[in-house]
Amino acid sequence: MDTMSRREEATAQRRQAILDAALQAFASGGLGSVTIGAVSSSAGASVGSIYHHFGDRTGLLAALYTRCFEGCFDPLRAVLRDDPTAEEGIRRLVAAYLQWVAANRLEASFIYAASDPAVLTHQVETVQAYKAVFFAEVATWMMPRVMAGQLRMLPPWAIDPVLMGPAHEWSRRWLHGLDVPMDDAIPVVAESVWRSIAP
Repeated sequence: MDTMSRREEATAQRRQAILDAALQAFASGGLGSVTIGAVSSSAGASVGSIYHHFGDRTGLLAALYTRCFEGCFDPLRAVLRDDPTAEEGIRRLVAAYLQWVAANRLEASFIYAASDPAVLTHQVETVQAYKAVFFAEVATWMMPRVMAGQLRMLPPWAIDPVLMGPAHEWSRRWLHGLDVPMDDAIPVVAESVWRSIAP
């Protein structure tokens, strides 16, 4: 049992090292630089090992995309666990996301670069299913507040574009060099989102 646990830990560490190398390849030259060869060389992993862990380049990109979102969703889930009021919760969700973007520019840039379905191709459904789990948690938090008349009812598919859409649009512009401090933008974006979802 201990041997198996060590083997699993070694496998997990190898996967993370490969994903770290993929993110650094992206940092050096964008998505085009994330090749199996470059990642293999940087991570010290054989090409066969990368294919074994991720299937192909698209699988590697999808795994990195998911890992970036794991880090992103953690602070948002922390907001939900605090069980805030409707208005406070909406504003805090927006703020938590934008603060994550500010603290993780590289990961956020990768998320936006890889969000095109043409990049993730056959992994799109897997990634969408992963994100749907988080937004189902948001919907669960929202529902009693909707029933109490504190939030507008949104269909599940609308939660991401309505609740996070302004934050995404701002983040893309900010990551591309818009010279406005994130701390100045957060209350403005949060106010916009709250007005769009308030009853």
